[in-house]
Amino acid sequence: MRRVADGASAAVAAPLAGTVPGDRDRAGKRGRLLGVAAAVVAVLAVAAGVLTGVVGTRADGAAPAGPAAGPPTSTAPDGAVIGDVTTADPCSLVDPGPLHAFGAASFLRDEARFAACAVSIARPDGTTATYSLTFQTQAETEDLWLGLRQEEAGYTVVSFEPADGYCDELVELPDRNVLRLAAQPQRGWTGTQDMCAIVGAARATALARLEGSGVGTRPPLTDGGPLAGIPACGLLTPADLVAVIPDVTQPQARFADWGCDWASTSGDSTVELVYYRSLPLSAYLGTRADFAGRPGLVHPAEGACWIPFVQRSYSVEGSERLETVQLTYSGPGPQAELCRAATALATAAAGRLPPPG
Repeated sequence: MRRVADGASAAVAAPLAGTVPGDRDRAGKRGRLLGVAAAVVAVLAVAAGVLTGVVGTRADGAAPAGPAAGPPTSTAPDGAVIGDVTTADPCSLVDPGPLHAFGAASFLRDEARFAACAVSIARPDGTTATYSLTFQTQAETEDLWLGLRQEEAGYTVVSFEPADGYCDELVELPDRNVLRLAAQPQRGWTGTQDMCAIVGAARATALARLEGSGVGTRPPLTDGGPLAGIPACGLLTPADLVAVIPDVTQPQARFADWGCDWASTSGDSTVELVYYRSLPLSAYLGTRADFAGRPGLVHPAEGACWIPFVQRSYSVEGSERLETVQLTYSGPGPQAELCRAATALATAAAGRLPPPG
C-alpha cells in the first residue's frame, strides 16, 4: 500500500465544474497508502528526536525562513540534472506530439502546480485524460522505494500497479530529484491500460530529452509575482496547526519550497499546501469565500476539505489565469468540522502573504 501523490489530477489545479472532485494530492486519494512505511519513518524520527517540535526543514535542508520572500533552494548538488530549481522548466521534458496517438493532445498552459507541466488528451467521443510531469525531491516522494525498479537509458524508473484508472511512474535523477510521470482519465474515459500507455510514451520523450538537451529553463516565476519566492512551509505556524492536527510532524517541504505537508504521528490528519497556476475560480466546484481579503472556494470531499484562494491574477494570450494557494485538510470527523478547520488554516496562511495582485 502506498500514498499516491502528485499525479496527473493532483498536478492540475483542482475539480472542474461538473466533474467529480479528485484533483488534490490527498493521502490515500486513489487507494494506495504508505501505511507501514510512513509509520516506520515516524517511529525512527521520534527515536532520533526529530519530531520534538514543529520547526521543519525546507527542501534544501535549511530551517524555513518564514514567509519572507527570497529565492528557494537555488541550486541542486554537483552533477545535478535540474540545476536551478527557480528556472527549471518541467515542460521542457514534455512533448504532446507522441500523445496524439491517444487523442488530440495539447499543453495545459498555466493550469498546473508551479513544479509541474500538464497535457490534456481529448478523444473524439468527448472523453479526456490528463498527463503531467512533476518535479519532486526524494524527501517528498514517499513511495520511491515501494515500486518495481528498472534501469532505462541510465536512469532508474520506478513503476507501480495502476489503480482506479490512475497510472504513474517515477524517474530518479542523479541530483536527488525525481520526475513523477502520471496519467488519469477524466470525463468518462475508461481504460487503465490507456493511462499506462500514455505514461510509457511520455517517459520515452522525457528520457530522450534528459539525454539530449537536458532540462530546459523558463523565466523565474517570481518575475510575475512574489509567491514563488515565499517558502510554503512558512505560511502556517505550530499554533495554527496544533488546533487541527494532534502530534503534528515537522513540515515537509516540496520541490523549490512551492508546497508543504504536515501530518499527525498519532492519527490520520494531514494538511497539504501547494502553489498552483489555474483557471479562474468560476471553472471549479466550491462555495465562494474570502480569505484575508483574497477570493477563494471551499469544497468539501469525502474525508477532506479543499480550499484554493487567489494570490495573483494575470493574463495569458488574452485569457485570465490565477496564481493560487491550494490547501487540503484531510482527517476524521464531520465534514463541516473539516471545512471549518481548513478555512481557519487557509485564512491564517493568506494573512502571511503580501497583498494580492
